[in-house]
Amino acid sequence: MTSYVYFQIGPQGDSPTLAIENKHEVKHNDIIVVASDGLFDNMDGRQIGGIILPVLEKSDDIDDVASVAEMIAKQAFKFSLNPYCEEI
Repeated sequence: MTSYVYFQIGPQGDSPTLAIENKHEVKHNDIIVVASDGLFDNMDGRQIGGIILPVLEKSDDIDDVASVAEMIAKQAFKFSLNPYCEEI
């Protein structure tokens, strides 16, 4: 299941009272990506999964989360410079 919630908090943004509260059952091996609009404005779930899934195929676990996060961030940055780029 992919779930996105977009809110802008601040003087010109949304009030925190408008936040949507959901409960999800998190299971073993679920992957949760928490990020800002810097990621989600530039990459969709398919593109993010395209980076995460090959890592999981190699070891069935992500031993170096920071390394995977850095790969995702670098790709999001590339897309921010060229939104028509499809490279992953």
